Amino acid sequence: MPEEYRLIDTVLPLVVLALFLIAGVWLIQSFGIEPLLAGIISIELLALVWVGQWLRRRKIIKAQDMPFYYFGAIATVILTWGLIQAGYIPVLSSTGYVPMSKFALYAVISASFYGILAFIIATVVLGVLYYLQRAGYRVVPPA
Repeated sequence: MPEEYRLIDTVLPLVVLALFLIAGVWLIQSFGIEPLLAGIISIELLALVWVGQWLRRRKIIKAQDMPFYYFGAIATVILTWGLIQAGYIPVLSSTGYVPMSKFALYAVISASFYGILAFIIATVVLGVLYYLQRAGYRVVPPA
């Protein structure tokens, strides 16, 4: 049986993506971010928006919780990039040595990897809690 889609199901992700891209262009112009970084962040955000819509169609995330999901996606991308720039998270490299001319490329790839990994782990934890709650287990202790 094919899934039915409403107009809001197809238009809302595109509007959110357009807002992300507008914000991205503003950030690139205002702060002088490299185009490589902006491109990878845009692809990562597009992937996270697609995953969010897929989770909502599967009834894992409720429609009213989608703004929190989008906020979490943006926060994950920004946080991982900031932690790598600050030197708190190591840059992924096969040699262990990253020349400064290639640092931005390695840092962007590392930030994307760590961000998506953190987002997947958080989503899995929330999914397990959701299914435990639906199965009748008490997930949250009584007040």
